[in-house]
Amino acid sequence: EETSLLESLEGKRGLIRAKPPLPAKEGLMGQPTLVHNVLTLCSVPWIVRQGGASYASFGEGASTGTMPFQLSGNVRHGGIVEIPFGLPLRELIERYGGGTLTGRPIGAIQVGGPLGAYLLPEAFDTPLTYEAMQAIGAGIGHGGIVVFDDQVDLVERARAAFEFCAIESCGKCTPCRLGATRGEELLKAIQRDGVSEDRIRLLDDLCDVMERASLCQLGGMTPIPVRSALRPAIAAFESDNEVQGG
Repeated sequence: EETSLLESLEGKRGLIRAKPPLPAKEGLMGQPTLVHNVLTLCSVPWIVRQGGASYASFGEGASTGTMPFQLSGNVRHGGIVEIPFGLPLRELIERYGGGTLTGRPIGAIQVGGPLGAYLLPEAFDTPLTYEAMQAIGAGIGHGGIVVFDDQVDLVERARAAFEFCAIESCGKCTPCRLGATRGEELLKAIQRDGVSEDRIRLLDDLCDVMERASLCQLGGMTPIPVRSALRPAIAAFESDNEVQGG
């Protein structure tokens, strides 16, 4: 998180700052500061040499330029693939990743890094653009792509998302610090005893608080992988209840 980085550069503990003010107005040592990631900086030489219009000729729609996607997980050829925005997700995995390492069908793909959504097969033909991903409740993030075959345990992936948040939390805000821990406990209960109406309601409340009240995107975005990974299990539970009720 950029303000935690600024705190560290000033010799302080790496805790997030409350915003506003944004770093662009008051950043390092109280001065206006722009904080860019490596993906942005890598684009600068091309733009300087070739011009912005040339760079913008790549891509699709409002998503112009290129993105270095990082392929990992259950994929035959992992690594970094820089392509223009717009290639369908399925084509990225099959053409450049060679499909799954196990040879089994792809069951789920996490797009956007550890806080990205888990996409199921019906979404695999979505173009890799910011607007197309946003339309299905996902995002490109820093371009991290993690592939899973059809034997993936999505409830375990949801638990792992809460665990990641708990480990990475700086501890400053309660929704992130305690929410992630309570969330992992709740997912362990679901793994042990199954989905229930009370657990679904509690999970929704917890995710809402983390989204709205966390000081940074670590806590605010953790519900994205959690909710997307649990969608099949919750849908199956609700379907069974409808059958029993009918």
